Amino acid sequence: MAISSSMQTRNAEMLRRELSAKTDKELSGVVKERRDYLSDYSVHNIVRSLRGAFELEPGVFLKVSNPNIPKEELADQLNGQYKSVGYMRYALRVVGIIPENESAYYRKAVVESIKDSYKAAREIGIEAGMPVSSVYRILGKLRSSKVLAIGGRINPEGKREKLYRIKSGDVYQKLVSEESLAAHYRKLIAESIRARYRSVTDISKETGIPHSTTARTLKAMGESREVVISGEITMYGARQRLYRLRLPEV
Repeated sequence: MAISSSMQTRNAEMLRRELSAKTDKELSGVVKERRDYLSDYSVHNIVRSLRGAFELEPGVFLKVSNPNIPKEELADQLNGQYKSVGYMRYALRVVGIIPENESAYYRKAVVESIKDSYKAAREIGIEAGMPVSSVYRILGKLRSSKVLAIGGRINPEGKREKLYRIKSGDVYQKLVSEESLAAHYRKLIAESIRARYRSVTDISKETGIPHSTTARTLKAMGESREVVISGEITMYGARQRLYRLRLPEV
């Protein structure tokens, strides 16, 4: 499920303006806050890649910040230096300009849209720049979790439509806390695979994170190029994946 272009464009432009105004020291602080397991050298390289991305023409920057565009297509616009796109995209993921987890990105957009007022699914979609089908899927999951208050009204076409809102401020804080827990799990897993390759089972045992949650987190980290994936044959003849943290050096 790809993030809608209008939503990604607004997010990228807003964060670009905000982050490009920061000093290198302030940018380093942002990077360390989101990836506190990185070395100072890696943080320096990420900041340098961010500066390179922020200096691009707006149209080129938006293409670089869209991971669905192959980097080879940007060769002419980057004077042939398209290989640097990989570093730029990693840096943009670190600071949140490129979403690390698309499902979480959509869910957060829906929750933020209805935390204070009732809205119809189509209104949520317009506000967040999301397909209404994606809005309905997320609303269905939130409804199953019993965190939604649901109302209704007659719309201008004379049809009845449902309205949705997060039940209360306490419920909203609970949802935010769940996101914080996911970030905490990600940090523990990153520490576990910082220096060596490890299997999902070994990571789960060391961190105490459920095996299924560990596997889901590693899949998301793989999609955002945070891990290097290898493999081995176990003593029982089965093949298993091994993961190690990617520490990019420019």
